[in-house]
Order: sequence, then C-alpha cells, then structure tokens
Amino acid sequence: MTRQHITEQLVHLSRRIGDPGKNYVILGEGNTSARIDDHHFFVKASGAALATAAEGDFLEMATEAVLGVIDAGRLKNDEVERRLNLAKMDRATPARPSVETIMHAIMIREAGSMFVAHTHPTAVNAILCSKQARELFGGWLLPEHAIFLGPEPVFVDYHDPGQLLAIATRDAIREFMQRRGHAPKSVLMRNHGLIVGAATPGEVEAMTAMWVKASEILLGTLFAGGPEFLSPDAVDRLLSRVDTMYHREQSVQES
Repeated sequence: MTRQHITEQLVHLSRRIGDPGKNYVILGEGNTSARIDDHHFFVKASGAALATAAEGDFLEMATEAVLGVIDAGRLKNDEVERRLNLAKMDRATPARPSVETIMHAIMIREAGSMFVAHTHPTAVNAILCSKQARELFGGWLLPEHAIFLGPEPVFVDYHDPGQLLAIATRDAIREFMQRRGHAPKSVLMRNHGLIVGAATPGEVEAMTAMWVKASEILLGTLFAGGPEFLSPDAVDRLLSRVDTMYHREQSVQES
C-alpha cells in the first residue's frame, strides 16, 4: 500500500469518526493514525478536527523516536512535547503532534494495529467516568458485542495524558498479551476515552460504533436493576463459531 493510499484511507476514516452526528468527538478532540512501515506512521496533528481532516493535517512520525519517550525516564511535559516534535520526519512543518501520539505508536508496535482511532464517545465516557467503570465493562450483554469486540478490552486507570498514561497503556497491553496470548484491539482509559486498533479502517470504525452501542445499552440496564452479562462460556462459544466470525468479517467490509 502506497503512502498516498494510506493517507486517503486515514482521511476518510477520520472524517467518518469525527462526524458530529456520531458524538464520538467534538472540536479538536481525538486522533487517528496509520502504520506506514516498520519505522514510520501517520498521526493527526494536535488541534486539527477529525470532522474536517485533510491530508495536510497528518504528520509522518518516526516510530522508534516516539516510543523512546517512554523509556527516557520521568520527563516534564515540555520535554515530552519537544521530543515528539523532534520525532517528526518533516521538522520544518509548524504542525505539532499531540502527546497522545505515543499511545498510537504503542498500538501500532505492541498490538500490531494498522489503523488506530482514539475517541471520547459520550456514552462510553459516561461509564468510564463512573465509580464502577471496571465492573460495568467487565462483560458483554449481547452476542454482537462479543463478536465485534472480542473476549475483553484492556482497561487502564486514570493517568494524566502524556508519558505516564503511555507507560500505563503499554504495560496493560503487555499484561493482556501475556495472559490472553494475543493482541488486544480495544483500550478503555478511565476518565479519558477509547482507543481502537485494527487491520483496516472499516474495522476500526465498526468497533468504535459497537463500543458506543454497547455503552448505551449498558447505561440503560442501570435503570432496570443492572446488567446481566453473558457467561464466559457463552462468549467463548460465540467466538469459536465459524458463522459468527463470517458475519463479523462481512459487516466490517461493508462499514
């Protein structure tokens, strides 16, 4: 896939994710990214709106330089920003990468994602900002939730955006992979938002939409006695069925 094709797909994904009618983000919230190769990725520049994203709103970043911010010892915010700015392949551009760029590099390198979207959906954050967030996101309510979102997400407690949140996210992803034996596709960050990474823009968009639907239903259950989750055995059966996986693949391609 050429850089031009990757950029075109990223612009299209960003505009769809940023559609105000979906209520995933407003103003300059959220960001998207895409892997270019083993050493580079595109990420939305800080302050650019997803809804009106254009090719010039994306920066090409050096993956290793971005990830190096994590292992550089405790850094002040201005030093994190300085190092991220130096990680741009075109240092002459005045556009700056967000501190959340580090989380995109983590999803691309650690979880093997090709495309990544970080959003702040109202329904998802209504739960992530609650005292019972971890428990409420501890199971699935409908077969579609398990089929599209997998066995479970990564859950990260609150940390200030930047280096500390990036370290916590990386460590949580590594713990998940060691325990589950495969990479996660979703990260839930308490009092912050959602990250989804996948092989295609369509899958990223479909999973983000399903997280919103799952959260809206979950919020509704709180007015009727609380959620009744599917059993772990039921989720395992769903994820092992050929027909449900075919349904998922077809739906993702059409999104």
